[in-house]
Amino acid sequence: MEYIKRFVEEDFKEWKERYSRFALEVVGCRQVGKTTTVLHFAKENYDTVISINVGADTNIFLLEQANEHNVVDALSEYCRRNGITFVNDRRTVLVMDEIQESKMLYERIRIFNRCLECDVIVTGSYLQKARSYFQPMGDIMKIEMFPLSYEEYLEYFGLYKPYKTSSTEQLCDKYLNEFKAVYELYLQVGGYPSVFISYLEKNSIDKNFENLIDIIFAEFKNNADRGADFDKIDQMFRAACKFLCNEKKGNRRVVETISKLTEQDKSKRISSKECNNLLAWMVEAHIINYCGRYDLRTEEFYPSERFYFEDVGLFNYLCKMYGIRQATIDGILAETFVFKSLAEKNFSERFYEERPAFATDADYELDFCVRSKIDDKLYGIEVKSGNGQGVSANKMLEDRKIDYVVFAKGTGSVGEVGEKYTIPIFFFNKFTFDKGGVVERRELPRIDKDTFKYLDAF
Repeated sequence: MEYIKRFVEEDFKEWKERYSRFALEVVGCRQVGKTTTVLHFAKENYDTVISINVGADTNIFLLEQANEHNVVDALSEYCRRNGITFVNDRRTVLVMDEIQESKMLYERIRIFNRCLECDVIVTGSYLQKARSYFQPMGDIMKIEMFPLSYEEYLEYFGLYKPYKTSSTEQLCDKYLNEFKAVYELYLQVGGYPSVFISYLEKNSIDKNFENLIDIIFAEFKNNADRGADFDKIDQMFRAACKFLCNEKKGNRRVVETISKLTEQDKSKRISSKECNNLLAWMVEAHIINYCGRYDLRTEEFYPSERFYFEDVGLFNYLCKMYGIRQATIDGILAETFVFKSLAEKNFSERFYEERPAFATDADYELDFCVRSKIDDKLYGIEVKSGNGQGVSANKMLEDRKIDYVVFAKGTGSVGEVGEKYTIPIFFFNKFTFDKGGVVERRELPRIDKDTFKYLDAF
């Protein structure tokens, strides 16, 4: 199967060069490409790769019983039984895949990290259960893997270099149709590598999505101790899609509202308790991600009043399967694309708060609102799959509730008028949130151990 280049490998390289005193924990939903990407990185950067499938390896007991006194011997014996030449140094990496399958192994991450000279990488799709037993804090560096991004699509199709080196105006003049075509493909196919490869091989992507949903449901049954009827999971997904398409001003009663959406079929009615458990699992399994809300009247922030699916293709497929109108789907797909662009690009390093948010002010609503750490300015973002005007954004700017407006549109429009910026939605990540100038930050003092040697001892 063809390997699709993943940009997260650059984060892996930074870990190896600067932070390998920690074990690397790679998390993300099922089928996102964690194993493939980690092993590709390992083979490219190490002489010896010890790869362990935790759920299927018959010799795993050797490592499950390791302690700080015998871990080197235990790993040596494991390698001997598997025909691997083990050298305990930085040219060797130990990769433990799907580590959530062994509570005993997860609890020994600290031992592996502190007692072995080789580097340690663990992967997991559903680590919440494992973490309920033990938290190896201080010994791990976590990197989350997401589905394929739009930029990774561009890399595959040979468009990433002009995307990075050309201005938005130049791209609109020369390559608008090419980038728009990739964007529209991305919304349909999404970021699961198996689905993308199926598209490239001209096979049915619907069949891949069916298999993917089966895997997701099986994961819930195998890993989630929820007390919810397994037969109601499909009903939960249906209600979640309808909720996302219907709610525009946020909802503090997300659980109760989704529960009511399931009342049409009393045999599959999901109680509020079941709904809360299922939503929590969907977040933990990286199927959905919560979006916050800014109340611009009170300046309060509410962290979880809307959510988006982490993969546009899966959301698109589910909505079509559940009979939701295409015009409604298109609008939410565009919003999901922008949400992912914000959330997956080191959000906390670029903006205040922990996640993207939409904004409300009386009867007006903005798709997203973020405060940049570059200039400390508040940016309203209005997403239009077509060429809409954005009444709420203009009103909030006029009332000085926000400092700037960014219109992300599905057309080739690009421009700047005062505090208003228009950009094609598929070039959204090229927008720099620095229009108010760079705010000067207080630097940390640089002190080395010889700085105060001139002082007399007390």
